[in-house]
Amino acid sequence: MGMAAYGDPYRYDLSDLLCFDKGSGSVFCDKRLRDKIAHTSVFETHADLEFIASYVGISPVFTSCPSRSREHFDLAASVQLTFKRVYMDLIDYYVKLTGITDICLSGGCALNCLANMSLHLDRPYQVYVQPAASDRGLSIGSAFEVSKMLGSTPQPVQDLYLGPTYSDTEIAQSLKISGLLYETVEDIDLYAARAITEGLIIGWFQGRSEFGPRALGARSILASPRIRNNCDLINSKIKFREKFRPFAPAILASDLAYLSSSSVDSPFMTTTIPIDGPMSSHICECIHTDGTARVQTVSRPDNPLYGVLTHLRTITGIGACINTSFNLAGEPIVEKPTDALRTFVSSGLDLLCIGNYVVRKYY
Repeated sequence: MGMAAYGDPYRYDLSDLLCFDKGSGSVFCDKRLRDKIAHTSVFETHADLEFIASYVGISPVFTSCPSRSREHFDLAASVQLTFKRVYMDLIDYYVKLTGITDICLSGGCALNCLANMSLHLDRPYQVYVQPAASDRGLSIGSAFEVSKMLGSTPQPVQDLYLGPTYSDTEIAQSLKISGLLYETVEDIDLYAARAITEGLIIGWFQGRSEFGPRALGARSILASPRIRNNCDLINSKIKFREKFRPFAPAILASDLAYLSSSSVDSPFMTTTIPIDGPMSSHICECIHTDGTARVQTVSRPDNPLYGVLTHLRTITGIGACINTSFNLAGEPIVEKPTDALRTFVSSGLDLLCIGNYVVRKYY
């Protein structure tokens, strides 16, 4: 998705490999795209790379290789366009078949935020994307189904802060063992907002951890979206990932109109939206080359980012910050205080806000 913005989506015609039959309602996938499906696992590719390389006429590039050619970006854009067409055709087919325009999407394909943007902007549907849309979300569906079988009425998921939480006492124990210098602050939200405004990049560890693939402000790295080159700094000092991958902004829902013509509510980062509002420069570091951003809208006061964003609005005029997952490249998002401390000292983070404590590498 990130690479697609840099490429020509019409460079490669992939409709012979993946298409939707509007007559039968079936998705057609060329069997040559898949290799030894029955013998692969989540740790292996399902694609026959030799066939794909031969089909498009370019060599594969692996994660460890930083270089990408124009052809690779064009291929990414062509794949995205082909996927979006099939995705939209599939949804349109079942809307027409059922007459139902209230749509709930699940499965890993539903995490394609660019295709979801087209659904929101180009279709008159009410769209809800299950925020843990992949196999991990089966647990929620199973719980809902059993609840219904037992006669109770499941309530909509209000947030995804469903993981463990740690008391200040537990955090303090980990801090003492670490040997790092730390201090207790009275208002951690205000402290973090001021640090972000000053240009510091902080690790943010608050409350129950998130369930699902997105960092939603409980285990996050936060930075100012207004300061030029902050994204490059995060990439080079902390995340160690490809430069073409954009960073997402967390935004107070009440401030969204200043940044975008879209009014889509996106509390779980499941769609991109155009960033074309009068104060777009306030999140310049989060705007991708195609003029969009994968936003997290924050409206609930119990959200772990609500206080920080409210203070940022007072300080800067807009309640927004860069929000990316608290982890290094190739590692899972931190869960325990010890995970946060290890990642903090292993990266170029300026400070760590964990519970009511602020940790620095030096004073």
